Amino acid sequence: MNKTIVLFIALSIVSSIAIGQIDISKGVKVGLNFATINSNNPPPSLSSVTQFAVGGFIELKLPVGFSVEPELLYNAKGFSWQYTTTMNNSSVNVSLTETLWYLDIPILVKYYLPIPLIKISIYAAPSIGLLISAKSKVEEGGITKEGDVKNLFTASDYGLVFGTCVAVPFVYFDATVDARYSLGLSNVFKIGDTPMNNRVFTILIGVSL
Repeated sequence: MNKTIVLFIALSIVSSIAIGQIDISKGVKVGLNFATINSNNPPPSLSSVTQFAVGGFIELKLPVGFSVEPELLYNAKGFSWQYTTTMNNSSVNVSLTETLWYLDIPILVKYYLPIPLIKISIYAAPSIGLLISAKSKVEEGGITKEGDVKNLFTASDYGLVFGTCVAVPFVYFDATVDARYSLGLSNVFKIGDTPMNNRVFTILIGVSL
């Protein structure tokens, strides 16, 4: 992120706290991840998987239209890969699904558009994720096998998040809807010569108090 923007946000937070104008809200979010991986040489028949996300946030609202919102999200990501192999001189369809669970910590920098009645914001964020577990499911010839494959994946994942949020005010809370895209920048695999990065489109609904 540009150092000037970071400095501006930091000074805004400090000055707002000093004059008592900062507004703090908190809440929870839950939603769906539509996840896959990106690669210069992707496996054939690579497809996305639908996973889930859940977590909480604290938002520091500044008097200049900006806010800073750290989040803590339990995010399930991954991908699916279908291919054909030969077994006993006959072709067998194989489906491989990798599910990766991360504890993600994005720090959203939000800007609220000057629109009355509803609150619409756009945001960008750096994000780091800590790999909690990784499971592999293989379906082959009517037989399903599952296993722990955490040792094949890197322990952390960092990237960028871009999105928009619509908040509808009610008497005691705001109902929110987020749409965001997570652009993974680190290689998720420990093995192989071709880097593979997480790509996730997420829809979240939440409550802000």
